[in-house]
Amino acid sequence: MEMETNISDIPEDVLSSIISFLGIEDVLPTRLLSKTWRHLRVPTVDINEERFCRRFGADPTDFALFVGFALNALQRFPGTGTIKTLGIHSPSANSDYMSLWVRIALDLQVEEIVISGRVAHSPSEAQFMWPIDLWNSPHLKALRLHAGGIFPAASSVNLPQLVTLRLQLIGFSSNNGLINFLEGCTGLQNFVAGGIWFTESAGENLQPNLPHLKTLDFELMKFASNRTFLNFLLGCPMLDSLSAYQVRFDEITEVDIPLNLPCLKNLLLNGIMFSSSHALLSFLSGCPTVESLVLRGIRFPNHLDVLEEDSMEINLPCLKNLDLSYMMFSTNRGFLKFLFGCPNVESLVAIHNLLDEVKELAAEEFIVMQKLKKVEVRFSDWEVPAPVFSMARFDLKIS
Repeated sequence: MEMETNISDIPEDVLSSIISFLGIEDVLPTRLLSKTWRHLRVPTVDINEERFCRRFGADPTDFALFVGFALNALQRFPGTGTIKTLGIHSPSANSDYMSLWVRIALDLQVEEIVISGRVAHSPSEAQFMWPIDLWNSPHLKALRLHAGGIFPAASSVNLPQLVTLRLQLIGFSSNNGLINFLEGCTGLQNFVAGGIWFTESAGENLQPNLPHLKTLDFELMKFASNRTFLNFLLGCPMLDSLSAYQVRFDEITEVDIPLNLPCLKNLLLNGIMFSSSHALLSFLSGCPTVESLVLRGIRFPNHLDVLEEDSMEINLPCLKNLDLSYMMFSTNRGFLKFLFGCPNVESLVAIHNLLDEVKELAAEEFIVMQKLKKVEVRFSDWEVPAPVFSMARFDLKIS
């Protein structure tokens, strides 16, 4: 005997999840099919200007049509908590419309806001000022902003529930504007910053107070100096994961700031410039608990970009996964000295590497890495002898 299943018997959380896969253009009429559905909590609502124009054949220059649609859509979700995540994607919105949409979203007490606008790299290109209402959103848990405008200066910021923050191609009036914003996020745990720019020249004052931050990701960021970069990290003492990709500095100097990141487990540095090999090793010594380390394309001001043999003394006893690809060592002996300080490595990748000089190695210079299980090492100017690595068990690929 076949049993009939009524769609109304489907649990509300399942229905809500299904509806969240629809565009807002379909969510609204779908919710009207049943009185019960009108009060369903929708996990994600995405209001997209370009999709709206394609769906209804609207002229992209007739922005008023999209504005009316967006306001009508948001007002169809009565009561707080009916939307968990709200996405707004509009390359045409100005400050007034963006403020209105954000205000409605905050009245609905959404937990996450995702906004993207038109890319701007300077104040003259800015599409709008980010709504100052975002400074005071006690229910917001995640905020992801991509392009569009400049954050106005604010005297106070109150984002106590914010856990995740992603800012990409966003403008701030100054370093202090960024720090002021971050320090209002007292519970922040995850921060991604990419291509942030300032209307005033960036200064040295860039040390936040983020005691709960666990994950930090810098992409295509520019700091006044390497000292500024280190100062920022000192304001994040509980970091578990740090990624810095193509971070640039206006000034590179020798600094005597002792880095201390005792909880760091994962570290990726790609295309970063250090003042010297010693500065790089000093940076790593401040991360004694790191378990996964990726160093790629590290550069130095002398344009030689060489890790000097005399500076290769290091001690990373917790390290398990090591990637040294696209790195240049002064000698093969310096490369082995680096590995000697990582006795518990289980996986080693070092491809597309260069050496300034290949030295004859004595038998006692060959290293024993008992825990190494996987190794892939390729130097363009050094045919690595198989006995260089002594391992208990491994997948060997040395050429």
